[in-house]
Amino acid sequence: MAEAEVEYSSRIAAGEWRLTLLSFNLNRQTAPKETEKMRVFFTDEETERSDMIVIGLQEVSHTELLGAEPWSARFKKYLCAHGFIKLSLSWASQLWLGSNEMLVFAKSHVMPSILKMESRFVRNMFWGIAGHKGAIGAKITFKDGSYLLLITCHLAPNFEALNRRIKEFHWTQDGMKFLESQESGTGYTFWLGDMNFRAENLAADEFDAILKTSTPEQIHDLVENHDQLRIAHNSGKAFSEYEEATITFKPTYRVLIGSNGYDLKRVPSWCDRILYRVIDEAEALNVRALSYTSIPAVVFSDHVPVKGSFAISAPKNVSEASSWAVKFDVSTDSAWLQYQPIMLRFQIDPSYWKVNGSNKDWVAIYKADMKDTGNTKTWKYVMSCWDEQIGHETWTCGLLTGIKHGKYRFGYYSNYLDCLIGLSDPFEIVRRRLSKVRSHGTHRWEPAVIPVAKEVNEFD
Repeated sequence: MAEAEVEYSSRIAAGEWRLTLLSFNLNRQTAPKETEKMRVFFTDEETERSDMIVIGLQEVSHTELLGAEPWSARFKKYLCAHGFIKLSLSWASQLWLGSNEMLVFAKSHVMPSILKMESRFVRNMFWGIAGHKGAIGAKITFKDGSYLLLITCHLAPNFEALNRRIKEFHWTQDGMKFLESQESGTGYTFWLGDMNFRAENLAADEFDAILKTSTPEQIHDLVENHDQLRIAHNSGKAFSEYEEATITFKPTYRVLIGSNGYDLKRVPSWCDRILYRVIDEAEALNVRALSYTSIPAVVFSDHVPVKGSFAISAPKNVSEASSWAVKFDVSTDSAWLQYQPIMLRFQIDPSYWKVNGSNKDWVAIYKADMKDTGNTKTWKYVMSCWDEQIGHETWTCGLLTGIKHGKYRFGYYSNYLDCLIGLSDPFEIVRRRLSKVRSHGTHRWEPAVIPVAKEVNEFD
């Protein structure tokens, strides 16, 4: 693996995005009730300056299926308060396999660059039947032709299962072949998770004593000489085409819950990792490690979470104003009233409809400050819409169920591309006010005259 500088720079150059990744084996622990406690996972700089955040979780508690507060909900609430939007796939709104989960968040300016989203799942337990150990992949293809492939995994445990882990790496890599293979494209792969590779040739108590006095440089040397993953990489057996930033943090497993000490029934090991590779014959893409560290302040699992921030090249020649394939008209001659049917009008780029259009595409209303691409206020299939000639232009029209007053957006979701391909400017639905009218000596209530709703500020 290429050695990175120990002294990282957090600067982002023009034309770059900051991608932050977190891997955490939860050891079946439930999420904290207070959202503010999620601050421990991300610094203010990471939430303010990151363009995308990706979270890989392992050993998620099955109590979440029985009503316990999901970790995904806690991360979503915290990150969306900092301007992120959760990217949900329409047919599988959660990237979930067994007790493993992946969460993908992006800032609003990222979304117009996305052409397509896909997912893959690889099960490694009981001959591929069960997914407690396995991998989740999400591939985001951008409109400039580049891609971002995200893989989170949980590989076989125990020191002696090295060969099994190496096999699972290859099974996973083969299972992540998408219809348009990343091997023939240009883009990035980031692979994170509990990979379970162990430290070897050292006894647990001996290793613990060494770690207590080790400097970051000495920790790096320990990884080079004793880490199974690094040895497998150098021998070409696994992850040979991947890179990893320099490890200067202490082993992430197995820690005693409630402390930073190790359970010496097992040799302390760097089980939790983040690796990456770039495929780009033109050498136009680049990855710079901005940080790579553990979070020892998190002490309620037997694993310490690991996170890394990276600068990657942003997709080229994509501007928000011109990149949406569907254009909405939110102008209106009269106000939209709450709980009244809403007429929407939109135009679809013919080149999109010819190749990827489907009657199972759907249009929806989102909150103006949308938190999740899969969380709509109301929606309908495009097959239930119709075309109308308005002036010299043809518009597709539809009626959506009325909703409560507030600020909203129209969105268009592609069934085949599995992502939003159109998002309107914000508009406002107003309250239906009543005024008192006197007639023939009696009084009655009638709808008040309401001024035309004004568009609110552009998507920032």
